[in-house]
Amino acid sequence: RRWCACVCLPGNSRFPTSNSTVGGEAVKAMPPKSTPPCRILLVDDHADALSALQLFLEMSGHEVQQAADVEQALRLAKEWNPDVVFLDLNLSGQFDGLTLGETLRRTYPRLRLVALTGSMRQDVQERLMRAQFNGYLTKPVDIHELLPYCQC
Repeated sequence: RRWCACVCLPGNSRFPTSNSTVGGEAVKAMPPKSTPPCRILLVDDHADALSALQLFLEMSGHEVQQAADVEQALRLAKEWNPDVVFLDLNLSGQFDGLTLGETLRRTYPRLRLVALTGSMRQDVQERLMRAQFNGYLTKPVDIHELLPYCQC
């Protein structure tokens, strides 16, 4: 079986934040040299999909770890102390990604949380806002849309 990753342009919708671009502004492929690297946790139960994201973020100068499930994500959040978590909302298991995000937000209030989702329903968007996610990206993710959230 062969796997490939795709880069999708133009970008998809997300919550506007002070660290993101809105309205199709270009995002540089590499963070400015003055930007310190972030510790980034990628959470998705489809590891192949995250490999390309991890490679891109590491090539951009960031430290990246992956978690395939809720338990691993909670353990890495506690032990590794990431700055940013990109979190798939459709995790399988005891918790979905949204519930995991709510737990992470309560436990680590300064953590930057970004949801990854295949589609965005109004009720999910409202719950993301209540849970104080910093934004969301729609899959397939344009890898350049990750960088505005990686300003540490």
